[in-house]
Amino acid sequence: MGTLKPKNPFTPAAAKRWGQIPGEAQDKILANVWCSACARSGHVELETAEMERDSLILRGTCRVCGGKVCRVVEPESEGDGGRITGYEDVSFTIPRKRPFKTVFQFKIALIGPEPVIWRRIQVPGSYTFYDLHVAIQNAMGWTDSHLHAYEMRGKRKVRIESPYAVEDLHYKPYGFTTEIMLAEFFKKEHDSAIYEYDFGDGWRHEVVLEDIQLKKAGMKYPVCLDGRRACPPEDCGGTGGYADCVTAATGKAIPEEGDEMRNLLTWLDGWNPETFDPKAVVFEIPARRFRASFEEDI
Repeated sequence: MGTLKPKNPFTPAAAKRWGQIPGEAQDKILANVWCSACARSGHVELETAEMERDSLILRGTCRVCGGKVCRVVEPESEGDGGRITGYEDVSFTIPRKRPFKTVFQFKIALIGPEPVIWRRIQVPGSYTFYDLHVAIQNAMGWTDSHLHAYEMRGKRKVRIESPYAVEDLHYKPYGFTTEIMLAEFFKKEHDSAIYEYDFGDGWRHEVVLEDIQLKKAGMKYPVCLDGRRACPPEDCGGTGGYADCVTAATGKAIPEEGDEMRNLLTWLDGWNPETFDPKAVVFEIPARRFRASFEEDI
């Protein structure tokens, strides 16, 4: 038996509440709705709205996959159209150095491009998922300009979210990357996760624990041990756009596409898909990256 649809898609109270939100804020709300089917935030076609106590409940359809999505707008919107349910006063732990005796060795491989773009790194066993995020960004060559998240495999399939995403979420996640230790999930060789960066371009990395070993005296961690091929250019358009970049950079463009490829080469500014030197990797201090990301003097 199908679900009955209301005659009026907006209840009077919901219509009044929605009308009190500035148009720019409405657009922001509808452009950042999490779709579990797509596993990313995107635009929603608004269909119904109703009030539940003091909260505005918006329901609609994902523009990408057509899946049903929901967004909760809390009162006291502070001009931005509302904040995530239950997260009005969220605070995060500032990354800090912790003593460690063991080192986790990971292989990170970007899913999609061929030949595979990969890195092998070692990080302190006391790291959080946010600390690992910074290490992956540095080792791969990304610029931390977009949201990230982890999907944990195994018996517990959970999603660990970026602290930057707190106001765009409409559900309670398992946790945030700054608050969860790697050791909670990575316990033995071959334990793995999917690390996603830039939900628009959809860069998914397979992160596999290769070894747990004692730290070596005199060794500075994290360290990049090995890897192959350059990181794709930021905002290049996913795997399809990356393929175009490789074609342009390696001189395999079709003559008829000359102007387009010349413009792309100018944008690439000397990028070489084959170039990677693990010794050139510089790892940032996670606390500094965290502060810079939130643009706060903490």
